[in-house]
Amino acid sequence: MYAMWTHGTSFFPMNAGPDWFRNKLVGDRPPLTELAWSDQQGFRHGREVEFRGRPNTRNFFTAPIPTPVIVEAGGTSIRTGLLRVMILGQTTSGAVVELVEVWDGGSRIRTFGGDGDQNLALAGDFRTLSPRNTFEFSTPPAVKFGLALSVRIAFGADDSSQPDNSNRAIFQGAGADLAVVRP
Repeated sequence: MYAMWTHGTSFFPMNAGPDWFRNKLVGDRPPLTELAWSDQQGFRHGREVEFRGRPNTRNFFTAPIPTPVIVEAGGTSIRTGLLRVMILGQTTSGAVVELVEVWDGGSRIRTFGGDGDQNLALAGDFRTLSPRNTFEFSTPPAVKFGLALSVRIAFGADDSSQPDNSNRAIFQGAGADLAVVRP
């Protein structure tokens, strides 16, 4: 089995800019300072990337996962198969992970949650692995070109009791477990 991970700072948004995100606020007490560029690329630092979504919007965030597509097994080159994918992070009030798409090159191979399926409704703290943020394949598809995870997050209305903490999406990592697929 192979476990491949990418750091959360690898996540990037499909749509960026002030129509989609608010700048991150920093400081210990008011008045807080805005980081003027964080509505474009999120706020990246050593442990994670953070996005502050505009109320009542949806956005995809994608992270590539380094992927061994062919491995040596018993002197033979064999493709790897995808067993499961995982995401690590958290959301604050108003922000909810609705679906996770799994891509192999330019082909979507599976969607977990979403419009045609039950919404994942993944919210809160998912910084440790659990069944909530681990998505299994019953039949492992062979990986041909390389994996990417696209995570759709819905940003709802701001929480009036904590407007500076509402609608935050934080990513700390994305991973995949792969195994040898026998022909």
